[in-house]
Amino acid sequence: MSPERISFFARTIRGIESIAAAEIVQRCGAAIIEIRHREIRFQLDSLKPGLLDLGSVDDVFLTCGLISEVDHTRAALHALAKRSNRISFVETVAPLKHLRKIPDKPNFDVVASFLGRRNYNRFEIEDTVAEVIQRQTRWSYTPQREHKSDLDLSFRIHLSDQEAIIGVRLTSAPLHRRTYKIESRTGTLHPPLAFAMVRLSSPAENQRLLDPFCGVGTILIEALTLEPRLCASGLDIDSESIRKAISIAETANKDIQFIVGDAGQLPFADGEIHRIISNPPWGRAVGVRGSAKDSFFDELKRVSAAGVRIVLLMDAADEYQVNIERSGFKVLGRMPVSLFGSWPEILVLGNAEDKQNKP
Repeated sequence: MSPERISFFARTIRGIESIAAAEIVQRCGAAIIEIRHREIRFQLDSLKPGLLDLGSVDDVFLTCGLISEVDHTRAALHALAKRSNRISFVETVAPLKHLRKIPDKPNFDVVASFLGRRNYNRFEIEDTVAEVIQRQTRWSYTPQREHKSDLDLSFRIHLSDQEAIIGVRLTSAPLHRRTYKIESRTGTLHPPLAFAMVRLSSPAENQRLLDPFCGVGTILIEALTLEPRLCASGLDIDSESIRKAISIAETANKDIQFIVGDAGQLPFADGEIHRIISNPPWGRAVGVRGSAKDSFFDELKRVSAAGVRIVLLMDAADEYQVNIERSGFKVLGRMPVSLFGSWPEILVLGNAEDKQNKP
């Protein structure tokens, strides 16, 4: 008789759900049950350590239960309380003790989200579910809107259509909260998105990797987390960003070459670079300095080795299509992502003349 499967769900940013699902399968051997808006539901036969190493997700939760018939009316709060009381929260949380130490009487919070219009708000959802958990367990509830530090347990409830899913986070802190992020700057990339971009580039050991707009080095650190044997270099025209990047890389224990320089005049030899991953500014969140806007793609072409893969997060990507093609690149993939109310695209580029990129 096969062992009973354990259900989980992961949350990620909108647009990279398929990348996150592929990573979950690769690292954990999971069976994907469903991919939804910012959510991947999957099953495993045990709590595998690889769950804590997932780079492209914001968080992973052990599923406590699914609740149906939760509509948009205020009466749904009563129904939510009644049906969530059918979940034994002590039993569903018990497996987490195999991953980390949890006190007998933990402190907990509840974080809620929902899609669509409803006649109640997220705080009412959180308090409704928390009251049920507290009544069942006698654990101590601290509303998420009031506390400033991590608690022992964090429950997550998400409502879409008339269904609610409730889970408990595997870790005490969110997976997206990287310990190396000791400094930041405007326009810094969300680490799971940076990790997803790295996965799209399919890096291999001993390849030369470049981020020509590296900022504080998030993409490069995430790349070396995925493939530690890369030879990574970061370039930025802002010396203060490079100072921060060096400090952050030291904290992360990553060996990265950082250079103050102009992305329009790359200090690398012709054909030297195998992978290029970047979040170019183009004057939106961060202003453009130097000659990058005029010669960026030509410079990428010059330094690119045969078989290069370039992954860029581009706002208004269509504006650069002519420059991309004129420089000798071909767009191999486009993936819109939701960031702060806008929809930039992840572009995957390759050399147009490379045999594997020809139709």
